[in-house]
Formats: sequence, structure tokens, C-alpha cells
Amino acid sequence: MIGLILTGHANFASGLTSSLKLIAGEAENYVSIDFLEGMSQENLTEELNHAINQLTGCQSFIILTDIPGGTPYKAAVLLSLNNENIRVISGTNLPLLLQLSLSRLEGTNTEDLVENSIKEANQSLSLFDKNAFQI
Repeated sequence: MIGLILTGHANFASGLTSSLKLIAGEAENYVSIDFLEGMSQENLTEELNHAINQLTGCQSFIILTDIPGGTPYKAAVLLSLNNENIRVISGTNLPLLLQLSLSRLEGTNTEDLVENSIKEANQSLSLFDKNAFQI
């Protein structure tokens, strides 16, 4: 199975995790890590390594982060440079997290999962058009 690790600034990870649990129930092979005030990039890297070691049944990992270029993103990218089984996605939103969490079936190809999930998440973005709205 593919392990999912979610991290981001402040309570981004725990907040999205709370929504994920409400909508889809408890996710397997999933860890969320908040990057809280006072934590260093080294602290976060240790937490990410701990999460990878905790997900013992996983052969590959997807680390989801909030914003590209931020400390959680940098820490994840640095880990991925030394491990070809880690993919990093930034700009995480709830539709992306749900898609990834619910689509990780045994034997699923990580690259296909990432590509399809990003497409689905992009399609979830929309602008409300009050002129087209009907009650």
C-alpha cells in the first residue's frame, strides 16, 4: 500500500485530517504532522522520518504539503531526494486528500495515483456563478 503523510503550517494537517475522518472515516497508513511555531526544519524532518518508519507496510509514500517553497515542502523534498519511493505534492486541499486516501488500493501505481488525484482535485475548484444559480 502507499503511505500518505500530510504536513503543513500550524494546524493545517490536523484540520484536514479531522475533515477526512468525518467524511471518509479513519484512514489506513496515514500520518498527519503539524508544523507548529517553534519547530525547526530539522524537527519536522525527524517527524517525517518517524512517520515513514511508522508506516511499515508501505513500499512508497506520498507526502502532501500546504504551500510550495514553505518549510514543510522543503523538508519533504529533501527527504524525497534521498528516497526514490517518496513523492511530494504541494497545494494540498481536501478533495486531493480524499481522492488519494480513498484510491490507494493494493497494487495501485504511485505515479498513476498522483497524476489522477491531482487532475480530480483541480476539477474540484470552481467559482460560484450567481447568475447561473437557481433555487
